[in-house]
Amino acid sequence: MTRMEKLVRLDEILGSLGEVQCEEIELSHQVESMNERITQLNKQRNGGDALIKVVDKRRHTRERLTEVRIERQELETEKERLKAELEYGYD
Repeated sequence: MTRMEKLVRLDEILGSLGEVQCEEIELSHQVESMNERITQLNKQRNGGDALIKVVDKRRHTRERLTEVRIERQELETEKERLKAELEYGYD
């Protein structure tokens, strides 16, 4: 990979990283909101079906959040590798 290709790849990674970080923040806020809703539903006597739905949705959101965090870490690792290659001239 040429230096220019590495720079282009690094730029793509940085763009992807920004998108992933935005999704991570959004998912984190969703989980927090669902936690609050679950707390409210737990205080109600007739929150059964709604509680199950929110708990299920929170589980799926947490799973996606974990996937996003892994993706972010992979992008961070690739970014650091490319930066080192560009800085120290590794091929």
